[in-house]
Amino acid sequence: MDVIDLITTELKNRKMTRRELAEKAGYTETTISRWLNRKREPKISDVINLLNSLNLEILVYHHGIDVSYDAVGFNPYQE
Repeated sequence: MDVIDLITTELKNRKMTRRELAEKAGYTETTISRWLNRKREPKISDVINLLNSLNLEILVYHHGIDVSYDAVGFNPYQE
């Protein structure tokens, strides 16, 4: 499962529309639909914004170590 699948599944589970996600995240419904239909690829900053809008966290697997952090706050790769 990739991040687009995760977002799509989460929308279904929450009975949330793409329009509602677009309004919450600050995008147009067309932009959200293009991303979720895989017609366009969102930037990582857009993915983080979508996940934040759904109150989801990011789990990063880096060199054999699980690193979990809140998408808004701590970034383990910054000094």
